[in-house]
Amino acid sequence: MIEYLRMLVTADESRWQPMLAGLALFGAGIFAAVHYQVADLVAALLTGLSLAAWTVGACAMVGYVRWYWAAEKGGK
Repeated sequence: MIEYLRMLVTADESRWQPMLAGLALFGAGIFAAVHYQVADLVAALLTGLSLAAWTVGACAMVGYVRWYWAAEKGGK
């Protein structure tokens, strides 16, 4: 998992896909945990999975911003 996150942080144009997917899964998971008022254990599991999806999206965002910045500066 750490290697995958390191790969996401590297600058690349294709990082927008996991960035948006991670943020969408984060929102859906938190919405499900709050809206459906499930048991505490299920809500905690959904929250943990949502935070993991947010972490993936945030790492991909760093990689995308690094690529964008390098493209604007003429480095790539």
